Amino acid sequence: MSQVNKAYTIKEVVKNGKKYYLRFEEIDEDYLVNEDQIVSYRLIKGNVLDQKTYKTLMTDVNNTVYYNKALHFIDFKPRTKKEINEYLTKFQLDESTINKIIKKLEKIGFIDDERYANRYTEELIRKGKGKKAIYNLLIKKGIEQDLINENLSKYEKDDEFANALRIAEKLVKPESDYPIKKQKMQLIEKLLREGYGQDAINYAMSNITFTDNSQERLIKEYEKLQDKNIEKEKIIARLLAKGYEKELEENLKNEISSEIHNNRRKS
Repeated sequence: MSQVNKAYTIKEVVKNGKKYYLRFEEIDEDYLVNEDQIVSYRLIKGNVLDQKTYKTLMTDVNNTVYYNKALHFIDFKPRTKKEINEYLTKFQLDESTINKIIKKLEKIGFIDDERYANRYTEELIRKGKGKKAIYNLLIKKGIEQDLINENLSKYEKDDEFANALRIAEKLVKPESDYPIKKQKMQLIEKLLREGYGQDAINYAMSNITFTDNSQERLIKEYEKLQDKNIEKEKIIARLLAKGYEKELEENLKNEISSEIHNNRRKS
């Protein structure tokens, strides 16, 4: 029999739990099939498939394998259309196959970018992200611009400002042993990383009380630099560069040395 007219005889279809294994007389290999394929291709013991039907079935079986992989990928957490596309591309599938799998997943509601964008935006707002961060994260997920704008429009200005202030309040107390200039720099950097714009940052900065408990840290840093035999003027310059306010310069010149001396006498 020529390759063109080659036929494939079904040896048996074995059910194992929720799975079905297909075996042919001519091939020493089992194929995993589902109930829909059993019905569509009439996969019954003794039936014969021609070459064309066999190839179509094999393509369908192969697509089912990657469809199941995509389902497993979604099981971990919701995914966007772009994320599924990138995941399936790793298996070197052609674009047509990937699109078929994605459309099937969309049809049964396993992929829904609109729902995803809505829930993800709400989650990011609860986590205290600013609008810029939310925008960038949604773009990265492949969400369309219109959907992004629609969801960001629900993020009220007052809510964003309140989130920025909460971040500032959490950060400022643990950082109070740094000079105020340093505290402000760290707070601004934190709010920028969290995706807040200048208006929200200004609001947080103007509604937070900074406390300067940096004297002890100043003394320790001064001692470290002094132990390295660095000239006093250079020590002062380095400390000022770290954010210690200029008004502490006289303190450094007149008081710190005696305080360090007293500390060393006690130790």
